[in-house]
Amino acid sequence: MPKYVVSSTLEDPKWNNSTVLKGDVVTEASKPALVLLTVQLVERTIALRVLRICG
Repeated sequence: MPKYVVSSTLEDPKWNNSTVLKGDVVTEASKPALVLLTVQLVERTIALRVLRICG
């Protein structure tokens, strides 16, 4: 699962699948790829909760 880190000093995170968001965080977090990923993660979370309730 991708991880996004907000930092003004971190250059190269050691975590797998990590991306550092720098500068204007609102602008960075508003990029289409990150917004799409967020929507997909929310949808997956909802689906898993529905399965737990109904399953």
